[in-house]
Amino acid sequence: MPDPEDDRSVQDACRLYRWLGHEDFKWDHNLARARPTSAVFQHDEMSVVLGDTLAASGRKPVDVANPCLVSLEARCVRARGQTIRRDPADDEPAHGLVLGRKTGSVRNAFARCAALVVGPDPPVHPARV
Repeated sequence: MPDPEDDRSVQDACRLYRWLGHEDFKWDHNLARARPTSAVFQHDEMSVVLGDTLAASGRKPVDVANPCLVSLEARCVRARGQTIRRDPADDEPAHGLVLGRKTGSVRNAFARCAALVVGPDPPVHPARV
């Protein structure tokens, strides 16, 4: 499949939200914080919720947490050779896709630059790992 054209209407500063389960987090001793496992970023067609569309509809990121939520900036995704496409769905008009091969280094980079929006409860802590 040829690489799809990147939708540049999604600005580099746009937040791309990815919903996760409680089990999708681990403690990172190097970062001294919980972070998502790299496995949650493995799909070549990775579903996200586009922050610009979410905001335009008057919704907040916590409205799409299921049950947890992390965000990546579009610039982080593009810097790893990925493309972004708007892909609105009937049940989620802010749906988008991050397209491209997710090598181990790409998945690890996403896991490190992901910002926690709504975290696991109880929080992941080094004493519990």
